[in-house]
Amino acid sequence: MAVLLQDVFTSSPIVYFAITGLVAYVAYKAVTDPLRKVPGPWLARFTRLWELRQIRTNVFERVNIDLHGRYDPVLRIAPNRYSINCPATVQQVYGHGTKSYKDRWYRAFGHPDDTQADIFSVIDERRHAANRRKVVLVQHDNAGGIRAICRHLHCDAR
Repeated sequence: MAVLLQDVFTSSPIVYFAITGLVAYVAYKAVTDPLRKVPGPWLARFTRLWELRQIRTNVFERVNIDLHGRYDPVLRIAPNRYSINCPATVQQVYGHGTKSYKDRWYRAFGHPDDTQADIFSVIDERRHAANRRKVVLVQHDNAGGIRAICRHLHCDAR
């Protein structure tokens, strides 16, 4: 196997150009990324391999929490993936009226039929806005009842 790989690398300058081009592209993207100052593991800046290794070995959640303790509330876990551990920052990034969008990752938490997606798992902005209006209307219509329940629970909690 090693001899075969050696033959491929020594006989074909195209392989060298391809590898050099890939390395140059990854380095360029890492240097020009507007979010390059977001902290995180060094390898996560270039590839998802770091994240996938943590997931495969079942330590991603613990490592992610430890890294948030060591770094900022916003943490790079892959070249275009970030972990946010601060409610105010989540509101800035994902709040109503921001330019951010939800990734396909959220679909894993919804109904398998996309037409049945809930407010959390729906990705389409128009459908999310329609679902959000329904929730706001229900909360507004039941505001007195909700406040009464909250007061009741708060009193019992003391």
